[in-house]
Amino acid sequence: MWNFSKDYKTAEVGYDLNPKFQKKGIMSESLKSVVNFGFIELCVGRIEARTHIQNKNSKNLLVKNGFSIIEDRNDNDDLSNVVFEIRKPK
Repeated sequence: MWNFSKDYKTAEVGYDLNPKFQKKGIMSESLKSVVNFGFIELCVGRIEARTHIQNKNSKNLLVKNGFSIIEDRNDNDDLSNVVFEIRKPK
């Protein structure tokens, strides 16, 4: 987790995995742990993730782990990315 908002209520998650270790559930397990840590230990209310619009595996990973695409949000640093978010359960 990184790129925290000034009030520490929003953070961004990023990830990268060597292709030889992909398709083994490693990233899904890791993402769940990081999201839980963010919500429980860091008390953030929302976590964002950015991925390339054509990265089907990354988009599937995010959706599988409860993230939703933010349709009207752009990544101003890279317009080829889409932005996802997950909100802390109430």
